[in-house]
Amino acid sequence: WSGVVASPSAPPPSSVFRTPERPTSLARPQMPATPMTNALNDANWLAGYLEGEATTPDQVLIAFFDACDPNHNPRAAIEQRCAELPRRLGLGQALVDCGVKLYYKSLRSIVRKEEERLKRNNFTEMLNDDAMHRALLAICFEVVVHVHLRLSKPFPAVPKAFGVCEFELLIMIMNFLRDFEHMLSREVRRHIVQLVNRIVDSDVWKSPSPLLSHLSDDDYSHHFTSVIEALAAPP
Repeated sequence: WSGVVASPSAPPPSSVFRTPERPTSLARPQMPATPMTNALNDANWLAGYLEGEATTPDQVLIAFFDACDPNHNPRAAIEQRCAELPRRLGLGQALVDCGVKLYYKSLRSIVRKEEERLKRNNFTEMLNDDAMHRALLAICFEVVVHVHLRLSKPFPAVPKAFGVCEFELLIMIMNFLRDFEHMLSREVRRHIVQLVNRIVDSDVWKSPSPLLSHLSDDDYSHHFTSVIEALAAPP
């Protein structure tokens, strides 16, 4: 109280005993992440990442499709693939829409980067590559399934349903991480790295294996080395 005068024998204010303040780190300890919080965080990340995206090609993609060689416009095949392959997973429409949105967003980013790198907009061969599209759809739906379903459709359910072999998935993972790693949530990136580890540790290395025959080719082996180097880099 301001009206009370301290007695002469009272200790100076600086020496008056006070209860020590509790450090902030002790007052509010940070709770460790749980599987439930990780799942919620991933779901929120995916919803935000896909905000504003559509389940059909946008004008940017359509322009790339139209720039392909005459009689090789890939739009019909791409849309048919997006309509048919997800049915094999038996997902609800909301999850199918998520996967298709992620696919179109990823495809748009890939062709834009290629346009910037090569200084051209005709990607007839790439945009008509069925294996490439299946692999990209597989990794996109693998992300969606991991975020929303977790254990109900364990790997390799998605790539197997889409007819994607291990080597094709490895190549797509390399490109996917190269272009989108900085946009992925921590848990999604960790899941993708675990997929690669499972493939590397699987029977695909035993002869006769399509993967071994691919690795005998210098170009393919370079791609595989790039996958391992990219995953070995610190997050």
